[in-house]
Amino acid sequence: MEYIVLLGNSDPEIMNKRVKRTVEYFMSSEYKRIVDGERIVTKKIIVSGADVIFPQGILPTDYIIIENKSRNTVENLTNVQKILDRIHKNKSFGTPKVTICTSSFHVRRSCILANLILSGYTPAFIHTNENIPERLQHHEWNLLLPYLQYFSEISCNTEL
Repeated sequence: MEYIVLLGNSDPEIMNKRVKRTVEYFMSSEYKRIVDGERIVTKKIIVSGADVIFPQGILPTDYIIIENKSRNTVENLTNVQKILDRIHKNKSFGTPKVTICTSSFHVRRSCILANLILSGYTPAFIHTNENIPERLQHHEWNLLLPYLQYFSEISCNTEL
């Protein structure tokens, strides 16, 4: 089973690019199998922290899991971890593949946070393939620093 995690964003233009990239990736590989005449879902999309409208008729609703309580990347990933753990309590079937879709400017921060938060899963990443202005790169790193400090305090059990 593979889960494609579509990270939310409040900017409609950014979200449209992420939705487009998610659908492209989803459709680029086999996402269902037929076993004895029954459809077996092998890939699902988890939409985290946003209200998303997929192009009509592209994806059946049984391929989509909605998580709409998140307000930021850390909450996105924390809530996705809970969803994955709930679905895959019995790990005897192996660990599912997790692919995170975000914007190019957001992929570095998402990668670091996902590797800290999604314990037990090894996330892969796809992004919207945009050029990133330098000021936006600096902004993303500035957003990441407080989380790195927080996680280092937790993991080291000390205050910095």
